[in-house]
Order: sequence, then structure tokens, then C-alpha cells
Amino acid sequence: RSAGGNELLHRIAAGDCATYKYLDFSSTPKRLRLRLQPAHEPVTISFHLNFPWGPTIASTVVPASDNKAWREVVCDAKTVTGVHGVVVRFRGAAGAVLDWWQFE
Repeated sequence: RSAGGNELLHRIAAGDCATYKYLDFSSTPKRLRLRLQPAHEPVTISFHLNFPWGPTIASTVVPASDNKAWREVVCDAKTVTGVHGVVVRFRGAAGAVLDWWQFE
């Protein structure tokens, strides 16, 4: 758990996914903010609607870092409305730790 009490996603490996059901996009997001500890190689994190192969609604590349300090990253999000599942996909993520993410 993080200092804020969040359950961390850790031991993330390339190709891993995390699925979240029933997210309500009643207010259309314009961007995505996330907090993570970067890996020793670049990490691509993409957010997809309903399935790992579903439409990409946000994506970012976090540069590699040997510094394990927490980092916040912000990226643009595509217009989404309604209630959907969201699948978070990781590529090149060996060693990354995800604390939280939110659409704004």
C-alpha cells in the first residue's frame, strides 16, 4: 500500500493488464492523470474501453529511470460517455509500480 492507503499495482511485467468494471463517464474526461514509480526501461501505459483490444482512450510513455521517486504523469484523453469497463495495458513495464490513476 502507498502512503495514501492505495493498493499498489506492482511487479508489473510487459503485457500485463488490469481491468476495472463499471466506470461512469457521465462527465466527459479531457485528460488522464496517474502516479507511478517508473521502471528501468520506458513504460507504455494505455487505457482501453471494455477489452484489451478495445479503443484506446488514453496512452502515455513514461521514460526509464533508476530513481524510484513517485512521478505524476498527465496525458490527453479521448471523449468517452456512458458506463464502460477500462483495461489498463502495460508494455515494457518491468519493475514499474502504479499507485493511482484518474480521468479529469
